Amino acid sequence: MNKEKTGQISIGNMESSGNTVIKGSGNTVQNFNLPPKDDRESKGHRRFNTKIAICALLFTAIIALYPVARDFGWITPDLRNVARFEPQLPGRKDTPSPPKFDDDTTRKAQQMLSDKAKGKTVSDNNIRWSKAIVAHNQSDWTEALPLWQDILRDNPDNRKALVSAIVAANALANAKPAGPEKTTLLDIVITYSKNLFEMPKAESEERAGAASNLIYAYSQTDNLDEARKIYEAMGSLGDSETIKESRTTAGCILIDAYCKIGKPDTVWQIYDDMRELGDSEIIKELRAQAASNLIDAYRKTGKLDTARQIYDGMRELGDSEIIKELRAQAGFLLICEYICGYSASRFANSRTINTKNISEARAIFEVMPNSDSESVQKWRAMSAVELVATYLVAAKNLPAAREIFHFMPVLGNSEVIKYRKRAADYIKKFEQTGHLEVLDSTE
Repeated sequence: MNKEKTGQISIGNMESSGNTVIKGSGNTVQNFNLPPKDDRESKGHRRFNTKIAICALLFTAIIALYPVARDFGWITPDLRNVARFEPQLPGRKDTPSPPKFDDDTTRKAQQMLSDKAKGKTVSDNNIRWSKAIVAHNQSDWTEALPLWQDILRDNPDNRKALVSAIVAANALANAKPAGPEKTTLLDIVITYSKNLFEMPKAESEERAGAASNLIYAYSQTDNLDEARKIYEAMGSLGDSETIKESRTTAGCILIDAYCKIGKPDTVWQIYDDMRELGDSEIIKELRAQAASNLIDAYRKTGKLDTARQIYDGMRELGDSEIIKELRAQAGFLLICEYICGYSASRFANSRTINTKNISEARAIFEVMPNSDSESVQKWRAMSAVELVATYLVAAKNLPAAREIFHFMPVLGNSEVIKYRKRAADYIKKFEQTGHLEVLDSTE
């Protein structure tokens, strides 16, 4: 006798005809031809039990995996930025902004926090991640770092949390002056960066980003030997464009660190190797930064020929605004060095300035890049003031001073106008008195 009930599945056994009728929601009826009853005992039940077992296993797996998918699957950082979570480079104002979580992830995090506030059920793990993500995307590093640290205590190998903690700790360290607090933050960067760099399952790009952060933290804590070892190890990570950029960043950091302690020769090979890492715009700009650091270090040690060689090589790096600014700055420093050093008292012994040095300074000025950039215009104006003063004080060459003055832009920001006025005052005083003795520093 058939049992029929709308809205649920019913099975009626029709032994005389060998049929089973199944009715479900919507009164859909399906007829299945069954084998004789004796075959059902030997075959049908075994197949049925096997299917039930498989379904049970699948259901158990889904239930087990659901919390993982629920708690982590919705978290998606900007993958391109995560691969390039570089530290703040010394002297650079354009370092890529810290990696953030994408808009969809951020909205979900905000929604979970809103749901929790309304009394809805949200897992503690999701709340932790949501708070960390929202604080991170708001660049509230003081709030974000302890949240990431709390997550990493339970999930020390979570790469998303590691990257985020490194970014937060680095951002806080960069904002602190030298002292115990900065050292503590750099130690956090070292610990997490080392964990990620040594993690076998991490992507090569992630390991390269961790390495550049590790090198930066080591260089800030005067551990250059360890920084150099990490840099050498980066050579085995591969040659993708992202890895090349991370290696160039790391090289730039090392060059800056060694130049600051007066050892530019130690990292000359690193600078030379940068040529092999490609010619993307980012890599060329990083090479220009490294060149600027080397020029400054070599000029301070009196190796002007080497500094000039590096400066001339910067022209092959292109003419992006960043490279122009770095070339203009390096050119100014070289010009000052050629004309008795960059100090307020450099003209006290002006008789030692020979014609060759003035010619070298003039040649550098003539190849300095020019653009509408306020920074480039400032470096050019400062260089012009130095040359005008040198021609008047050391060479008594008023025509040459006037010629340099005419190179100076008429318009510009207040800094440019200030230097143009200073040069004009020098020329006017020389015209009136025939000499110029006391000069103000361009600092």
